[in-house]
Amino acid sequence: MADSISHRGPDDHGFYRDPVAGLVMAHRRLSIIDLTEASHQPMVDVPRKVALAYNGELYNFRDLRRELQSLGHAFHSSGDTEVVLRSYIEWGVGAFERFNGMFALALWDGASRTLHLARDAMGIKPLYWLPRDGEVCFASEVKAFLALPDFQIQLNERSLRQYLEFGYVFDEQASMLAG
Repeated sequence: MADSISHRGPDDHGFYRDPVAGLVMAHRRLSIIDLTEASHQPMVDVPRKVALAYNGELYNFRDLRRELQSLGHAFHSSGDTEVVLRSYIEWGVGAFERFNGMFALALWDGASRTLHLARDAMGIKPLYWLPRDGEVCFASEVKAFLALPDFQIQLNERSLRQYLEFGYVFDEQASMLAG
């Protein structure tokens, strides 16, 4: 799946696997803020069993970083990815409400065995998810799902009509894709 969207991140790629949970996360990195290996993704806090794949930009990451440092967090990178990770460790899902920016993320909390998928309130960064045979697949492009066996794209005609007529899909639970 990750290879099918390699154009989204030509600078680096990485994988995280939790074999007990049956979880695999892949990431394609486009380096913007921190160009070093310290911001490699998925970024993992091993002692806390938290893994993060993140795409975006937090405009307030420096303020959050200072606040987290005052609370005792030590940082190993200069970018916003680690700020997202440490924010979750400090504030849980409440951290997402503190983020000012555009982002989409997948965060695995191995301690609670919970996968969090989140985007900014405006939905600027893409995030698609697909429930499938007791699994959840997620990606920044639908194109990645084409690598799955037996996956075929089927349009949700009602959503498509609404979007073409009004520029908006009224049902917040609906997607352009059926199923």
